Amino acid sequence: MKTDKFSGILLGLTLIGGLVMGLIGYAGAAGVSAGPPRAKSPDLMALHDASSPSFNKNCLKCHGDIMKKTTLNRKVKEAHAAMVSFTPGYD
Repeated sequence: MKTDKFSGILLGLTLIGGLVMGLIGYAGAAGVSAGPPRAKSPDLMALHDASSPSFNKNCLKCHGDIMKKTTLNRKVKEAHAAMVSFTPGYD
């Protein structure tokens, strides 16, 4: 029984160590920058929520081509085209 418990602890420590090493490797990868802080990024959910003050119902005035965009795999719809049927009041 003690061997099973020891094996479980050892496995857990190994997995945690691997995760830490992977994160260190990712953070230190050449050419990878941290990017802007999340707080400065627009809230994409709010932009698409009609009850949000960030919502602009005239979005297609500037982004009218969004419904014509495609993905790399033509069998997969672009997110906006796929979700339009769930948008209240959209023609």
